[in-house]
Amino acid sequence: MHTLEQTKNAAEAMSDALLKSTAAMVDQAREAHKQMQDINGKLRDGTEKLGLAIDKFNKIAHNADFVEKVKQAQSLVDSLERLAALEASGTLDRVMRAMSK
Repeated sequence: MHTLEQTKNAAEAMSDALLKSTAAMVDQAREAHKQMQDINGKLRDGTEKLGLAIDKFNKIAHNADFVEKVKQAQSLVDSLERLAALEASGTLDRVMRAMSK
Protein backbone atom coordinates (compact mmCIF):
# COMPACT_ATOMS: atom_id res chain seq x y z
CA MET A 1 0.00 0.00 0.00
CA HIS A 2 2.89 2.29 0.78
CA THR A 3 4.35 1.68 -2.69
CA LEU A 4 1.02 2.52 -4.29
CA GLU A 5 0.92 5.82 -2.38
CA GLN A 6 4.48 6.63 -3.44
CA THR A 7 3.64 5.88 -7.07
CA LYS A 8 0.56 8.07 -6.84
CA ASN A 9 2.60 10.92 -5.33
CA ALA A 10 5.29 10.51 -7.98
CA ALA A 11 2.66 10.58 -10.74
CA GLU A 12 1.12 13.75 -9.26
CA ALA A 13 4.53 15.37 -8.95
CA MET A 14 5.33 14.45 -12.55
CA SER A 15 1.95 15.79 -13.67
CA ASP A 16 2.56 19.08 -11.82
CA ALA A 17 6.04 19.37 -13.34
CA LEU A 18 4.60 18.66 -16.80
CA LEU A 19 1.88 21.32 -16.33
CA LYS A 20 4.43 23.90 -15.16
CA SER A 21 6.70 23.07 -18.07
CA THR A 22 3.81 23.31 -20.52
CA ALA A 23 2.68 26.63 -19.05
CA ALA A 24 6.23 27.99 -19.36
CA MET A 25 6.39 26.83 -23.00
CA VAL A 26 3.05 28.52 -23.74
CA ASP A 27 4.28 31.76 -22.14
CA GLN A 28 7.47 31.62 -24.19
CA ALA A 29 5.47 30.96 -27.35
CA ARG A 30 3.24 33.97 -26.61
CA GLU A 31 6.27 36.18 -26.02
CA ALA A 32 7.93 34.94 -29.21
CA HIS A 33 4.71 35.59 -31.14
CA LYS A 34 4.54 39.13 -29.74
CA GLN A 35 8.16 39.77 -30.69
CA MET A 36 7.54 38.43 -34.19
CA GLN A 37 4.56 40.76 -34.56
CA ASP A 38 6.73 43.71 -33.48
CA ILE A 39 9.47 42.74 -35.92
CA ASN A 40 6.94 42.21 -38.69
CA GLY A 41 5.48 45.67 -38.05
CA LYS A 42 8.92 47.27 -38.12
CA LEU A 43 9.76 45.48 -41.37
CA ARG A 44 6.48 46.61 -42.88
CA ASP A 45 7.14 50.23 -41.83
CA GLY A 46 10.70 50.09 -43.15
CA THR A 47 9.53 48.64 -46.44
CA GLU A 48 6.90 51.35 -46.78
CA LYS A 49 9.45 54.10 -46.07
CA LEU A 50 11.88 52.57 -48.55
CA GLY A 51 9.14 52.40 -51.17
CA LEU A 52 8.27 56.07 -50.63
CA ALA A 53 11.93 57.06 -50.89
CA ILE A 54 12.31 55.10 -54.13
CA ASP A 55 9.18 56.77 -55.52
CA LYS A 56 10.56 60.21 -54.65
CA PHE A 57 13.90 59.37 -56.22
CA ASN A 58 12.22 58.12 -59.39
CA LYS A 59 10.11 61.27 -59.64
CA ILE A 60 13.22 63.42 -59.32
CA ALA A 61 15.44 61.33 -61.59
CA HIS A 62 12.83 60.98 -64.32
CA ASN A 63 11.99 64.68 -64.27
CA ALA A 64 12.91 66.35 -67.58
CA ASP A 65 14.41 69.32 -65.70
CA PHE A 66 16.58 67.10 -63.54
CA VAL A 67 19.50 66.95 -65.98
CA GLU A 68 19.37 70.71 -66.49
CA LYS A 69 19.28 71.32 -62.72
CA VAL A 70 22.30 69.05 -62.25
CA LYS A 71 24.21 70.96 -64.92
CA GLN A 72 23.30 74.27 -63.28
CA ALA A 73 24.36 72.96 -59.87
CA GLN A 74 27.69 71.80 -61.32
CA SER A 75 28.22 75.19 -62.92
CA LEU A 76 27.46 76.89 -59.60
CA VAL A 77 29.93 74.66 -57.78
CA ASP A 78 32.61 75.35 -60.39
CA SER A 79 32.02 79.11 -60.09
CA LEU A 80 32.18 78.98 -56.30
CA GLU A 81 35.43 77.02 -56.47
CA ARG A 82 36.94 79.62 -58.82
CA LEU A 83 35.81 82.43 -56.49
CA ALA A 84 37.33 80.62 -53.52
CA ALA A 85 40.61 80.24 -55.40
CA LEU A 86 40.58 83.98 -56.25
CA GLU A 87 39.90 84.85 -52.63
CA ALA A 88 42.64 82.54 -51.38
CA SER A 89 45.17 84.21 -53.70
CA GLY A 90 44.02 87.72 -52.72
CA THR A 91 42.90 88.52 -56.25
CA LEU A 92 39.18 88.67 -55.46
CA ASP A 93 39.45 91.96 -53.56
CA ARG A 94 41.23 93.65 -56.46
CA VAL A 95 38.69 92.32 -58.96
CA MET A 96 35.78 93.54 -56.81
CA ARG A 97 37.34 97.02 -56.43
CA ALA A 98 37.92 97.19 -60.16
CA MET A 99 34.33 96.21 -60.89
CA SER A 100 32.94 98.84 -58.51
CA LYS A 101 34.77 101.74 -60.24
